[in-house]
Amino acid sequence: MSTATNNSYADEPWADRDLENYVVRAKEPFNAEVKLDKLVENFVTPTERHFRRNHGPIPDIDGKSWSMTVEINTQSPSMRRSAHTVTLADLQRLKQFEVVAVLECAGNRRDGLKAIKPVNGVIWGAGTASNSQWSGCRLRDVLVTAGIPANLCDPFYETPRHVEFAAYGDASDDVHYASSIPLSWVMNPLNMVLVATEMNGKPLLRDHGFPARIVAPGIIGARWVKWLKYVRVQDHESDCFYQKRDYKILPPMANESNC
Repeated sequence: MSTATNNSYADEPWADRDLENYVVRAKEPFNAEVKLDKLVENFVTPTERHFRRNHGPIPDIDGKSWSMTVEINTQSPSMRRSAHTVTLADLQRLKQFEVVAVLECAGNRRDGLKAIKPVNGVIWGAGTASNSQWSGCRLRDVLVTAGIPANLCDPFYETPRHVEFAAYGDASDDVHYASSIPLSWVMNPLNMVLVATEMNGKPLLRDHGFPARIVAPGIIGARWVKWLKYVRVQDHESDCFYQKRDYKILPPMANESNC
């Protein structure tokens, strides 16, 4: 469980938040969706009009000293467990890619669900979807450098595995924010899963994950982890609250008495 207190919010990046563009749903942690009349004005969403979704205070990270750990932690007899430290310079030495992709909060239009029955989470309207240009290296290339097989026909992939991402900073429901997606999805070069360091041609803002975040086109925003602390290849999904308990779609008959 997080140890965050109100004092943790003393260094929020308010100068980067143009509040006239937003409907603020919560101040701490800061959660704001874009006003729809402003959202539809551009095909590529300007950074100052990109929605803000957070589960805790915004980390203040020095990009020059930042690093993340890339871990291989599987039971595969062909893959030795290992851990590698990766810096921003290391990421920038890999081949860089650009992808235009929509980031959508998994709770977008939750107000419509609430109209039917009670729901948990921030009650969003339709303004938590934004289309941006993301730049960085492929996560696939980071993992290949750490020793993961590049060829998806390698016997290593006969057993389903997952890639967990964790963030620096506190989170409201767990020790940190973490989530995961299937390794086979990450390693398919057509899926263009990035370790992004730029958004719309400029370094990421703190609200959007500076200095590095996951960009996973076609997958809910809850898996696009910001402020990367580690990337871990493992044999199971993330055990974090935000993977195991949150962001679930349940059948209509589900309620508090049978789930």
